[in-house]
Amino acid sequence: MGSIMKIVFSRKGFDDKYGGIPSVIWPETKEMLSFPIPVTSEEEKGIPAKNLSFMGHKLSNLLTSLNYSWDRQGNNFHYDPMIQSLPEKPQIGAFGQSGSALGHLKNKGICKGDIFLFFGTFCECYLEQGILKYLPMHPFHAIWGFLEIDRHIDIESSQSDDEEELLRKYPILKKYPALKEHPHIQNRNRYKAKNTLYLGENFGTFRFDESLRLTKMNYKKSIWVLPAEFREAKITHVTPLEYPTDDSRVIMKTAHIGQEFVLSDPSDAIMEWLNSILDRKIV
Repeated sequence: MGSIMKIVFSRKGFDDKYGGIPSVIWPETKEMLSFPIPVTSEEEKGIPAKNLSFMGHKLSNLLTSLNYSWDRQGNNFHYDPMIQSLPEKPQIGAFGQSGSALGHLKNKGICKGDIFLFFGTFCECYLEQGILKYLPMHPFHAIWGFLEIDRHIDIESSQSDDEEELLRKYPILKKYPALKEHPHIQNRNRYKAKNTLYLGENFGTFRFDESLRLTKMNYKKSIWVLPAEFREAKITHVTPLEYPTDDSRVIMKTAHIGQEFVLSDPSDAIMEWLNSILDRKIV
């Protein structure tokens, strides 16, 4: 891993507003499966549920077993960030952002060498006669994946679907043709303002353990507990609440709506924490 300048905690996957149920921690293997959010507009392109599989199970079947009407808003899903094996691992990691959330990243100068830590809402699960079910527990925020930025490209709004024109504008699509299916490429004509794709070859997802949990046990998801290394850290949209007397942790309140929480100039201690997290990635 190169020299990290900034860490971005990025909220992605099903949550209370998009999807409405937790993503899952698979029984036994503890793999963290972040459900891509459903496409809510008929004009927006997405990946059909039948083309998305986790652990060999179609997304549609998994959501049905969790009593979720997966097709109530349509059959397509917004596969972003593109870092999970669904069913194959991508050749390159990709994450798109736009609007005010992108403005925040641009203002903070997010660029090559920075890293996204993707977090979302999760529950542990069990299998009952082959049917996936949630364990009775409070849903919580946890880190499920990451992407170290090698480069970023600004995508122009375009009404054209001509593939030759697309490849001429963005030659990287010749090397990584799967990127043409990324929602921020597919739906570039819908992003009238700025639209940026962050790319990196160092990316992946995790098997869950308690070091990846962000939410304080049995509290609202927005109340986080971070290691003592974060005592002096300044993270956008995150406010320290208290410092327990044992000096081992920091309790913080995070914004309910914010997507990107940026930590600039991480300390050496935080970098050690980050490296311990990345060591847990699924190869």
